Amino acid sequence: MHTRLLAFLEETQRAIVAGKPRPLPDADWHTSRSVNYRLGLARLALGARDKTGKVAQLGSVLVQAFKLADESLCLKANLAWQENDAEIAHPIFANPHLNWGHEAIQLANTWIAGPPAKVTPMSHEPEMLAAG
Repeated sequence: MHTRLLAFLEETQRAIVAGKPRPLPDADWHTSRSVNYRLGLARLALGARDKTGKVAQLGSVLVQAFKLADESLCLKANLAWQENDAEIAHPIFANPHLNWGHEAIQLANTWIAGPPAKVTPMSHEPEMLAAG
């Protein structure tokens, strides 16, 4: 299970870098990975390093590995972007026909596309209609 966790995170990182060679104009990718095998968690922090060496954080991918009740593997990936508070949860259920590389590319493309548009809540106050 832990091998899949780190391998999937690495595949996702490669797919993000391949899909977007420059994170920002005149900047290179700055990434760091951390893993806690005991908890089944892995985190990929994504940033951009400019020519002066300054790093701007862009977001992260957090992957949690766990077994379901039927003993099958599930990865839950949470995508986050620094520029807003939006997060997307993306579960991946292991099965004999699952292509992990394709899932990593799909996850990377979702992160590259950016955060979802914010939905403006509807007013809770009913409109006042003029009578008469």
